[in-house]
Amino acid sequence: MTACTESIHVDGSPERVGAFLEDVHNLPRWTGFFRSVGPLTGDRWEVVTAMGTTIRTRIEHAAPDRYAISSLVGEREERAELIVLPEDGGARVSFTVKVLPALAEHHGGDAIAVQRDRMRAELRRLRGAVTRADV
Repeated sequence: MTACTESIHVDGSPERVGAFLEDVHNLPRWTGFFRSVGPLTGDRWEVVTAMGTTIRTRIEHAAPDRYAISSLVGEREERAELIVLPEDGGARVSFTVKVLPALAEHHGGDAIAVQRDRMRAELRRLRGAVTRADV
């Protein structure tokens, strides 16, 4: 599967951005995939997706500058990776996701362009949400 990476500058320290990213409840504020967060079951939150399905998700803080959104979709684990680095008084956030088979099936050769457009929109929402958030 093909992976796509996009990045954006956020006016906020890497620590502020990281604190925002670590909270699963913030996912619906900036992603189009996660719609609402339900109860914690074990080590994962029950999250309703844009398709109306419920999956189990957690955010892993793998290293000082690395975060992973880890979701169980049935028995399959899907991961999105985020890297947050200092940049010009703020932070550079890089976001990497795999192009999902359903997207490739629906959009064919345009799937990567569609994925990149979605990611850029999500990163713009992330930038706005971090700026407004009390973290």
